[in-house]
This record gives sequence, structure tokens and C-alpha cells, in this order.
Amino acid sequence: MDISVLNGGTNAWVAAGLPIETSPTVLSKSKLDITFSNKWTATTPNVAASAENNSAVLVDARTPEFYQGDKKHNAASRPDTAPGAVNYIFSKFFSGESTEIQTSLYTIAIKQVIDISDGDEIVSFCNTGHWAAINWFALSEIGNLENI
Repeated sequence: MDISVLNGGTNAWVAAGLPIETSPTVLSKSKLDITFSNKWTATTPNVAASAENNSAVLVDARTPEFYQGDKKHNAASRPDTAPGAVNYIFSKFFSGESTEIQTSLYTIAIKQVIDISDGDEIVSFCNTGHWAAINWFALSEIGNLENI
């Protein structure tokens, strides 16, 4: 089974003038077999070791208020960020109100802000994972970087 992500969602599809089907669709039962993998999981001890050893690029996907410790999410035990982390807010991959990840903004992020080289281990994080997932997707799936 092939699974894809529609960059920009339905809004981008419609804006591109692509066809929309409005009649009901009959779906066949799938035989999807899912097995959990820790491949993209960074545990707290892993991140702490990376910060201490400077062995990974730590990318905080949260807004500057959270990154600077001025604001704290209920899921966080304390305000602030991991030592040595750079702040690259997830929304910088989007332009204006667009829901489409902009590949040109990805290039700017890598070259000017995040300073990532091929082969670097990268840990994207936030409070609960949803903003970090956007950074992971942009860096891994669009940017084709490994070790995210």
C-alpha cells in the first residue's frame, strides 16, 4: 500500500485547479499491518546525552516564547529549551497563510539558520511532538536529510 502526504492539503489541490470528486467512494477493506518502530524516537536520555556531548543538532520547533522560557506548556516540566538547541519554529516552512511546505523556505532554513550538514544527527522537538513532526517532515521527507 502506498501512502502519501498532500503538501498543502485540499486547499492547495483546489488552488492548483485539480479535479475534486464529490460523489461517495466505496472503500475496500485494507490489510494494513503496522508495527511500532523506535527508528525516529529520541528519548530524554538520548537528547540529554546529545546536548552534553554536542553529538546532534537539536532543533526546537516551538515559538520563541517557549524557546526563550517566557512561556511554558502544561506538558513541559519547566520552561526553556535543551542546552545548545537552535530555534526553528515549525511555521517558517510555510509562507503566509499557506498550508503548503515551501521547498524554497526549506533551503533558506538549512543554509542560513539551522546550519545542518549531510550526515549530522538531528533531533527535532517541541512540547508534545506535533510541531516537531512538521520540522521532521520538511527536513527528512522534503529535504531528504537522513538521521532526523
